[in-house]
Amino acid sequence: YPASSNIPKAHLLIGECYFHQNRFLDALSKFEEILNQPKLTKDIKDAVLYWIAEVHFKGNDFTKAQNYYQKIIEEFPNSPYLPDAYYSLGWCLFESKNFVKAQEVFEAVEQKFPKQAIAQDSSFKIIECIYNLKDYHKLKDRIKTCLKLYAKDTARIPYLYFYLAEADYYLNNFQEAIDGYSKTIVNTNDDKVKALSKLGIGWSYLKLKQYQQTQDTFLEIKPESLEKRSLDVLLLGNAILYFETSKFNEAKNVYNELLSVTVDPIVLSQAYLGKADALYNLAEYKEA
Repeated sequence: YPASSNIPKAHLLIGECYFHQNRFLDALSKFEEILNQPKLTKDIKDAVLYWIAEVHFKGNDFTKAQNYYQKIIEEFPNSPYLPDAYYSLGWCLFESKNFVKAQEVFEAVEQKFPKQAIAQDSSFKIIECIYNLKDYHKLKDRIKTCLKLYAKDTARIPYLYFYLAEADYYLNNFQEAIDGYSKTIVNTNDDKVKALSKLGIGWSYLKLKQYQQTQDTFLEIKPESLEKRSLDVLLLGNAILYFETSKFNEAKNVYNELLSVTVDPIVLSQAYLGKADALYNLAEYKEA
């Protein structure tokens, strides 16, 4: 039926089929083929732009994806793809570490599309933006509001308590941080979240100089539940614990282990300095 008015949509759906089969190059080729034929794109250009953006997003090319989402926002104010374009634009900015702009876009989603599910999702992405911007007082205020709004959202509650605990930790409210991390553990079945929360509790005890509680908590953590960066933090915590309890040889050994596995320059500098301090206290001055 070469004269059918459904031809453009058929081309679009073929591209979407490729996309959902993870055949992203085929999908992109099909969408670009449509975009280059004005007759085909007359009524579906916003859809074509959206799916091209989605392909680039899947490929982690957030700059290209951002450009296409932006085109939908600027050129198609009545498009059914508009809410998702806004939300995905926020994600692109977030993944590009432009947290200020990402927060602005997610706030726009909240305001423009309050009745859609992505408005709630945006609320939580705003929390992550504020966390990455290290505005911990604002983060606490935001989370307290969300705890009231989503008190019955069992999936989100652990997430909120975790970020509340993180805010308290970085504000040096260590006892409050322990309380928040503990509430996270009680409310989640996710082993990774539990491990991260225990790591936070251990470090809070370490800051409070409650060394027995620090050791007990660190021993509860299953290393396989932690990602690489968090494993570095666990090793660093154990090394500092040994140093603070005058177990300088054990501290030196853990710092050596940390130096052999970490690639984080900040952790490396801490590990070298910590090892030097341990060596100094062992009277190994030349090595220190």
